[in-house]
Amino acid sequence: MDRSILKRAARRAKAALRAPIDAAKRGLRRRQLSGRLQHVDRDTLVQDLEALALPDGAVLLVHSALKQLGFVEGGPASVIAALTEVVVKRRGGTLALPTFSIDGTMYKTMASGRAFDVRTTPCNLGAIPETFRRTPDVRRSVHPTHSFAALGDKADWIVRDHHRCGSNFGTDSPMARIMQAGGFLAGLGTDLGPVTFYHCLEDIEPDFPRPVYAPGAPFSIACRDWNGALHMLALRAHAPDLSQTRIDRPDSQAIRAFITRHLETHAGLEWFPIGQGRGWIVPMPAMYAACRDLMRKGITIYTTAAELDGQAPSLPAD
Repeated sequence: MDRSILKRAARRAKAALRAPIDAAKRGLRRRQLSGRLQHVDRDTLVQDLEALALPDGAVLLVHSALKQLGFVEGGPASVIAALTEVVVKRRGGTLALPTFSIDGTMYKTMASGRAFDVRTTPCNLGAIPETFRRTPDVRRSVHPTHSFAALGDKADWIVRDHHRCGSNFGTDSPMARIMQAGGFLAGLGTDLGPVTFYHCLEDIEPDFPRPVYAPGAPFSIACRDWNGALHMLALRAHAPDLSQTRIDRPDSQAIRAFITRHLETHAGLEWFPIGQGRGWIVPMPAMYAACRDLMRKGITIYTTAAELDGQAPSLPAD
């Protein structure tokens, strides 16, 4: 018998044996969180989200961290239900979330040759995005590492050309289209570190001051769309060492705090209560313009604390 078949069978058997153990661990962890965190229900989340100054018909792209909201009764499904109620049903807008499928790094995932199927490849970004991916009527873009999903009036337009746009985050990518629509970016229980929208500058602005992609030929990656049709995408991956000073790293507090203050002052970034935690919201065109202004002064999400100190005399006043 083919050795690869035996290996796959062994992995499936091991997974089957571990399934009840993993389920028990998740149940125990959930009970522990239930006793420690403030209980938050769907109605509370709706009330908090309803207070946002979000115009009718707006597009809202959401980053999220479930545990930072408290012990949400109903889990991630309640968060999605609350967002859908406020953004899609009451405001007639469109809700979008990242549904990434990355194994370690962008480079490692693309180099592995792993195929992507928009219908079945799971999102490993967290419980809220994965729940959204599986929600009826949600549309998802075709991209092997950085897909986005959307629900609402503009959903199909937002995601439909990601695999045709020729880049990861450039013109006609989901984030670029949300910005084009005058959309908003929000973080529920997150800070301004893990924000993928920063990368749009790298693909759209020809004078971005740092090379971000690994050298060599693009990867050729097999992707299947909603109809099962095969597309071979030629894409570049971020250089793995670039992430060492990126804004979302634990030791990148200096650039994270600086950009947060800059967006508060120059892009209209606002904070709001959400469940037990807090969230933020910012108009995407204003955020892009503010980050572009910093980029032109040599400040990006990869700038170190030492580099930031050296740039101090030329930085815009807050």
